[in-house]
Amino acid sequence: MLLERSLDITARADADSKKRLVGAQRAWVAFVHQATCAMAVLIVAFGIEVRVAVFVELWRGIDALIP
Repeated sequence: MLLERSLDITARADADSKKRLVGAQRAWVAFVHQATCAMAVLIVAFGIEVRVAVFVELWRGIDALIP
């Protein structure tokens, strides 16, 4: 009887710890996914900004060459 209770408590504790572990893993995956998406957005936005700046500078250079 005592052994069965002990095993039952141990099984519940194992199940709870597995649930916590799975929850922590899901939270970590969600965090990494959000961080990756944010970095991708920043990279794309910065790339577009750089391209626009280069285009504007080229346009100014071409405009300066035309009398």
